[in-house]
Amino acid sequence: MTNSIKPFHSGSLLIVGKVSIVVFFGVLIAIAAFTSTCLAADNYFLLKEANLALDEGKPLVAAELFVKYIDSHPATNGTETPLYRKKRQYYIKNLLTAYSNLFDIYRDTGNKNEFLSRLNRLKATYNNGTFSPKNIYNLAEIYLDHSQIDAAKPLLELIIKQHIANHYPDNIKVALRASSKLIPIYRSKGENVAIESLLASLHENYPDPNFDLNDKYKLATLYLDNGKETQGTRMLQEIAEEEPFDANTPFTYTLTGTYTKLLNIFHRTHNHAAKDKLLEQLKSVSLEKLAPGNAYKLAVALLNSGKKEQGRKIFDLLANKHPQTVWARKSLFLRAQDAMSEKDWDTAINRFSTYIDRYPEQTFFAAKAYSNLLDAHWSRDGNLEDQQIKINQFADIINGMADYETQLNLARDLHRKGFNELATATFTLGYTAATKIIEKNPQSIDAMRANWLITNYGVELGKHDIARKNGASVINQSQAIKASALHSLKTKERADHFLSRTYLRLAEMNETNGEYAKAEAMLTLFIEEFPGDIDTDYARFTLGCLYEKDNKPTQAVEMFKGLTGSRWKEKARQTRN
Repeated sequence: MTNSIKPFHSGSLLIVGKVSIVVFFGVLIAIAAFTSTCLAADNYFLLKEANLALDEGKPLVAAELFVKYIDSHPATNGTETPLYRKKRQYYIKNLLTAYSNLFDIYRDTGNKNEFLSRLNRLKATYNNGTFSPKNIYNLAEIYLDHSQIDAAKPLLELIIKQHIANHYPDNIKVALRASSKLIPIYRSKGENVAIESLLASLHENYPDPNFDLNDKYKLATLYLDNGKETQGTRMLQEIAEEEPFDANTPFTYTLTGTYTKLLNIFHRTHNHAAKDKLLEQLKSVSLEKLAPGNAYKLAVALLNSGKKEQGRKIFDLLANKHPQTVWARKSLFLRAQDAMSEKDWDTAINRFSTYIDRYPEQTFFAAKAYSNLLDAHWSRDGNLEDQQIKINQFADIINGMADYETQLNLARDLHRKGFNELATATFTLGYTAATKIIEKNPQSIDAMRANWLITNYGVELGKHDIARKNGASVINQSQAIKASALHSLKTKERADHFLSRTYLRLAEMNETNGEYAKAEAMLTLFIEEFPGDIDTDYARFTLGCLYEKDNKPTQAVEMFKGLTGSRWKEKARQTRN
């Protein structure tokens, strides 16, 4: 018996057992894959691959996959299964997504023939009895996106007709969205009676207990946008009374829009009592907790309704707390413009110069901010021409005609004359323009020159972080240019000039900051690499003085001994005495 059991534990039989287990699990995986394939009523993997190709910038590949998905779809070829019928609206939504993306590709590539062919296929696929109101709306949106207004119009009308007839709570939102799309169509066709009829039918079905605050706000907006101010205002007031304005409510966006619209209406109609009541309710709102977009809308409404101080506080809050958002950018600009209108020149100068410093890449608005900044300076300080500054240089910067070197040079002049905010703004514009030169060809001699000029003027204006970064770029570029056989002797000579002056500027900056070791290192590199330079004696003298400051008398004496020019020898003698 013992011998009959042992073979069962042999290595060969164990391997067979492992193979059997592997085969067993392989069968399970195959079954699972087969089951998942059977459970999918459409070839969703094709849609997924198409969207991925689109994201990867391969529109033609994506178009081919979208076509395959559409052609294999049950709604296209009539191969409906029980599972498809069970989740029909989900699969129709997928189909419409594929069509929408495919049509976008055809439009972008100018493939009009394929677009028209597929458009006809889509129209043939639509069946009123099988499309839910939401998918009818999705189909109408596709038509509208591609200027098929006459095809979209009856679909939007059908959605509203079905909603009024059946009044399903789930269809309220889609009916309101359909109304907002349909009214502009009526207006473009001059069908004003149809607009009145539509608004009247919406009014007849309100109030509805299934309306949430968002639905009420959407309907109120429709009323206001189409001349029904009494109904729209009344509905907005209902919203304000129904839901407390809290930063944590899920209806914050709706409440922000409600209060914003009401403030504007009450201010315009001189309804001071209603406006004051609304403002009293706003006092309990924690503005710091509001999303930046909502806070910005409130600030604009407060400013426009005469509550300027409250609006300004929100603008300043946004500019300081959320500096990287579009709302901060808008807040800073509006705050500066408001200061200009109030002749608060100091605030205008501060905000406009901050805008330019933060957002120079916003070329159009940066130029507008710069122009306003000049106006504020003119008004506060008198004519800048009297301050011996060239007016035409400002005009060239605003018009985009001045090159970056001119801008950086003007920034230095402004700084020396005490116009610090204006100097910073001018430097920022020049820096941004120079950076574009650098980014275009980072290893070129032009890029190296731009880095050197930024370093030079950055030190003069106290922009030490910028000077340090661009100075390091000069050093790195010089090494690359020297190591390359492609550059001419003249180019290498220019590179040496930029490098040598960078060493001196960085040494000056480091000494100013009390970073003596770094200053000494820069001067040492200059002396070692450029022993015959016209400024070598200056570098030796400066380094000797640094050694003395840094309590290194022996090194200082040695450095002073190396001086050759009588001028620097005399200065060294005076220093030591």
